[in-house]
Amino acid sequence: MNHLLRYIIFVLLALQSTVFFAQKKTLVATTSMIADMARVVAGEEIEVLSLVPIGSDPHLFEAVPSDAEKLANADLILRNGLTLEGWLDELINNSGSSAIVHTVTTGVDAIQSADYANAYDPHAWMSCRLAKKYVENISWALMDLVPESKENIRQRANAYINELDALDTWIKAELQSIPVKHRILVTSHDAFRYYANDYGLKVVSVLGTSTEADVSIDDLNSMIRAIEKADLPAIFVESTINPKLMQQVANDKG
Repeated sequence: MNHLLRYIIFVLLALQSTVFFAQKKTLVATTSMIADMARVVAGEEIEVLSLVPIGSDPHLFEAVPSDAEKLANADLILRNGLTLEGWLDELINNSGSSAIVHTVTTGVDAIQSADYANAYDPHAWMSCRLAKKYVENISWALMDLVPESKENIRQRANAYINELDALDTWIKAELQSIPVKHRILVTSHDAFRYYANDYGLKVVSVLGTSTEADVSIDDLNSMIRAIEKADLPAIFVESTINPKLMQQVANDKG
């Protein structure tokens, strides 16, 4: 009987240890872009969730109770920073979360607003060069979170950075096929400044870096003049922004 009892206790302890070690840490990213990056680097070892759903505007995001619950249960929170998530600090405080918070744009040479002090363009992930900085920051945060998986995380991060280098090379080659006079990116929202700076494009938009702004007649007229002057064949619209104004401009200008 003593042998049987010891065996039962051993099995129960083994099962308990298995459950303990199988329990994944939880990472909550503020946006789907950061969550995508984190999933690549984290692999299957960490559960990755996103606050802002795919197709939603992080500038205009309004949290629901389940979002506070996500943060309350998180071990790590990744945010973009650079004024993208003005709603985050209050949401974390209300959730009572004790998670570690990391800013993935740490070390990024951010584009500062010409009109407002301490205001920055938050869309640095649009640049392959700066996206690598995101990946590095994410990998360091993950290695702190699960140090036992440090080598696997480092390998996945390095492979991801190599992919971004290849993508950067591909973009540069593809853009060479566009006539110089057409290297103007006309869009509704000024979210592509980092991309444009890296690849020699000019950006023309009717909204500033935040979609909370209103369209001004001056900006709209300036955009129309740019389209006419360069005889542009295409303009671009984001999925999170009402396309009616840009569609009207496209129809008017053929």
